[in-house]
Amino acid sequence: MATMVPSSTTSFDRTTYLDTVEDPTYQRIVFIDSVKDYGKRLLDTGTVQKYARALGTTLAQSATGATLTTSDIGGTAVTLSPAGTYVAHAWSANMEAQINIDLASGGKDVIEQGLAESLDSNGLGNVPSLTQSISQAAIDSAMWYQAVGRLTQNTNGAFAPGEAEMIRAIFSPTQYPNLMNIDVFTHSDIRGDSENPHVKGIFTKGGGVNVRFSTVITQDANGWHNPLYVASAFIHAWNQRIKGFQEQENLEHRINVFANDATAVLHDLRAIDLRTTASAL
Repeated sequence: MATMVPSSTTSFDRTTYLDTVEDPTYQRIVFIDSVKDYGKRLLDTGTVQKYARALGTTLAQSATGATLTTSDIGGTAVTLSPAGTYVAHAWSANMEAQINIDLASGGKDVIEQGLAESLDSNGLGNVPSLTQSISQAAIDSAMWYQAVGRLTQNTNGAFAPGEAEMIRAIFSPTQYPNLMNIDVFTHSDIRGDSENPHVKGIFTKGGGVNVRFSTVITQDANGWHNPLYVASAFIHAWNQRIKGFQEQENLEHRINVFANDATAVLHDLRAIDLRTTASAL
């Protein structure tokens, strides 16, 4: 007697597939949307003019005031140079005819997310050029308080924790365990609110600073370059926001997504590069 089992015959085997395709994961934009916006199309080159600081001079009691020491308030302009970034994919006419997946629609969604991640990575690539930096193996409370204090000092008191324009920070997830050990982030009695990150498992602010995480923080031989900044420390400009193009050349189908933008350091002393050299993961 022959008893059929799945491993001994393929006569009636049938494989099924879901009608959808699972998406990969991408880092969402958290940096370029949080900095100063140029406010217009950049075109070939963008220039931002800046004032320089001017300080008071004592007028002597014997001085008539006819002759004064004047201040040069012309600062060094900042230049933005745009670059185009794209993601593309293509497939043949036979592929189009023989599958039941809409590569044009589904593929466009996937590569748009990939392009968004790349643009934020490009913007964060400006952080290592900052002149202000603090470096150690891992973020801790001493490093954190020093950084926030230095940022307040460097901006001459214009920006401080809890002020209307929030100080921001973006960290590599490699520092999440270390940040969760800093009381100002996780203890509601110290934070001064009713949220308890130890219960929720999340936090977004602490000590008057808004904190986010990104997997595309720039990493090089000096470690991860985590920025602590106010929005006007950097400036971002668009020529072309993310846009998709669908085309066919002969029998080849193509989907391209493209953007043209630029990010630059606008006010160097309004940001600090917090370099961490060891992962806590």
